Amino acid sequence: MLLLALALASLTEGVPYTTYAGRVCIEGHYAAPDEVRWYRARVEVAHDAARGHEAVAWTTFWTDADAPRSTTRALRHGDRYWLERDGAAVEASTADDVRWVRALLMLGLGDPTGEPTGEPTGEPTGDTSRPFTHGRLGDVADRVQKTLAGDGLPARAQGAVLHDSGVVLTFELTEARPEAHDEGALERLLRAPAAVAPRDPRLQEPITVHAVAEGLFEARVPSYDSRVLIAALGDGLAVVQAPGDSWTGEALIDALAAAFPGQPIRWVIPTHHHPHSMGAIRAFVAAGATVVTTPGIEPLVRRRCAAPFTHRPDRLALRPEAQRQPTVLAVHGRLTLTSGRASLVVLDIGAASRHTDEHLVVHVPHAGLLFHGDLGWHPDGVGGLRMGARARGLLETIAAPPSGGTPLAVTAVWQSWPLFDVPASLAPSRIAALLEGT
Repeated sequence: MLLLALALASLTEGVPYTTYAGRVCIEGHYAAPDEVRWYRARVEVAHDAARGHEAVAWTTFWTDADAPRSTTRALRHGDRYWLERDGAAVEASTADDVRWVRALLMLGLGDPTGEPTGEPTGEPTGDTSRPFTHGRLGDVADRVQKTLAGDGLPARAQGAVLHDSGVVLTFELTEARPEAHDEGALERLLRAPAAVAPRDPRLQEPITVHAVAEGLFEARVPSYDSRVLIAALGDGLAVVQAPGDSWTGEALIDALAAAFPGQPIRWVIPTHHHPHSMGAIRAFVAAGATVVTTPGIEPLVRRRCAAPFTHRPDRLALRPEAQRQPTVLAVHGRLTLTSGRASLVVLDIGAASRHTDEHLVVHVPHAGLLFHGDLGWHPDGVGGLRMGARARGLLETIAAPPSGGTPLAVTAVWQSWPLFDVPASLAPSRIAALLEGT
């Protein structure tokens, strides 16, 4: 476990305010499954015990010399919690949201329940942690190991590890700078957000299934802003993408069972290892699906399926132990899944994705369709679309598919994420025009 030293200081009028400097390790949306990155970090803590207010603001920097990359503020006023990222605030209204805000507040003076820890005692508090079952990672614990000290001695905290829905954060803060009493700084940290964005009502919509072509369907998963492609291949289904977590995946599987009675899910094909693509993989393994992935992602699939889910068991955890091992079909460049007249061609475009080292896209020849995860287009904020360099890999794949062969017959490129505020598909010519800025 990474060690850190945090010095807590009490200011006048009973309001502690301290700035910590160090770094934070982020595990999440990078090119390889186990890749992590370190960023310079600053953490500010303010706590007004008299009013029941506490706040933690943490800022990351691209490098030691750069301007801030992002700032997040977690705030509690009594039994109300807010999360503010780069000035955009939401009130924590779900159990998961409240858990995450409380986890960030553990970096300050609060205990895992969000209540003040009281006066320093000089005695070790041991491992301050909140164990829970993460819907993607299984049994984990948000943890800050700390010792509160009295008689003017510094307090210490070692090993801060916190779990968001999509990333794991490990803080290593080695420098503490108690600040002079600054009413402006305290107000900035402890005030309620000036404007709170309402929760997008679309996130609460149910999963729905729609036909898009002969034998092809889409399932819209609003809670994860994602689209899933379903192909009816003879006596079963091939499902491209497993977004979210186990609970989202189980709801998706129930929606597919209602839409396709008697049709088992034969294959699940996550395009890559990120949560919007593979977070719900356990639910599909519990349903009996074979996981189609690349050799480099297979070990991660097996680790996810072996993770304990004891605090909140999912369907895979409830199966007999001998039935929890996934069946994996590896893609080496190209794999064709065929049943009857229909077929899917799964292509590993790898680093051409400009996103991850191993990355799948799916070609449906009879429909002239290419389906991808998150390599395409996004809203530009003013009613149009923006297209990044990742989309060049899609055009390269169409022109020169992996493992050789003639160019792919594609009339429409379909996208999994994001679902909201963008078209479901674009013609390759339109992608090319957007990349050229025309």
